[in-house]
Amino acid sequence: PQFLPPENFKKIVVQGGDLIRDVEFVVFDEVHYINDSERGVVWEEVIIMLPAHVTIILLSATVPNTKEFADWVGRTKRKDIYVISTPKRPVPLEHFLYANKEIHKIVDAKGEFLSQGWKDAIESMKRLQVKEREASGQAPLTRMGHGAAKQGQQRGQQRGRADKRGGRGSQPSNHFSSAMSRGGGGGPNSGGGIRLNGTDKKLPQIIRMRDLLARGIAVHHGGLLPIVKEVVEILFARGLVKILFATETFAMGVNMPARCVVFSGTQKHDGRSFRELLSGEYTQMSGRAGRRGLDSTGVVIIICGNEVPDTVGLHKMILGPSTKLQSQFRLTYKLLPDQQKKILEGERELLALPVQETTDAIENIRRYHEVSSRLVELNSQLLEFVVSHPSGSRALCAGRLVILNDN
Repeated sequence: PQFLPPENFKKIVVQGGDLIRDVEFVVFDEVHYINDSERGVVWEEVIIMLPAHVTIILLSATVPNTKEFADWVGRTKRKDIYVISTPKRPVPLEHFLYANKEIHKIVDAKGEFLSQGWKDAIESMKRLQVKEREASGQAPLTRMGHGAAKQGQQRGQQRGRADKRGGRGSQPSNHFSSAMSRGGGGGPNSGGGIRLNGTDKKLPQIIRMRDLLARGIAVHHGGLLPIVKEVVEILFARGLVKILFATETFAMGVNMPARCVVFSGTQKHDGRSFRELLSGEYTQMSGRAGRRGLDSTGVVIIICGNEVPDTVGLHKMILGPSTKLQSQFRLTYKLLPDQQKKILEGERELLALPVQETTDAIENIRRYHEVSSRLVELNSQLLEFVVSHPSGSRALCAGRLVILNDN
């Protein structure tokens, strides 16, 4: 098997050749990326241009409109599409708020929102604000809690980063940094010896990561060298990395469960501005919590900065439906030659069909028309007879029957 991003695989599909002819199955992991405004069109183009003999397997944990999407794929590829889904997680999640060095459960393992936990977090934040104002010699606020003015920019917070933490203990502790922690457990012994030459060993990124890894700490984000990311993933899978600072890259297409996931904030930068995490994004990242066969529940913790997120936003982000898949397709110049090629192939197949004698065909069409006309006439007579009968008139009264006729 080969693992390729959709952009590289698209080049292979466009070029054709023996390689694509030998392919029998194509697996699209994290297919909800079709919603991406920039890359989504590539996913759709690949699905459209794949040869008919290739079997498509689409995987995702955050697609709400699966039947609608399956219907589009089926009509595009002219194949039957089977939707297989699981109604619940194998390891349920519990969600907490971390405020003023205290944790408060806001969603239990059954998926029920606990308003009291949110209120307790508000009260905890009020006490922190009072303590900070007293320490600075300022007069206490008359109104505090959610919606109060922020005391300043939150230091050290990296917005929009999903980080994960955990430990060997059965409950989350009070010492949290925005991190993700494996907490033991083995993993696949993949990636056997990775060697660097003398010059590469002196790269600043390699030196910093080596020092962190010696302490059981690692970082994982899109700016790392591919070999560094691979080393981090291998060590994390083997349980040698206890705390991992990660961005959204670690939540996509990587089977690396953790004991606990900690969000350092509920906002992310989408390339244009900061915004709240969508439900699908939160589900994707928080889904790394809970190790099957090891944990009875997974723990997800949201660190509150200087104020507690509002209850409506939390409920929507944690328990709300994921964003529906919407087409990002746009016609490009690269796609036109492929479609023209398919049109020419269709025309050649049409010309290759044997010419049939039309005498019998015309007679059959004439007889079909006569029979169809007679059928319509008989249906009308039957309807008139039923309506004229007392029992029929009572059964077919206005408001009880709708007759559709496309003639």
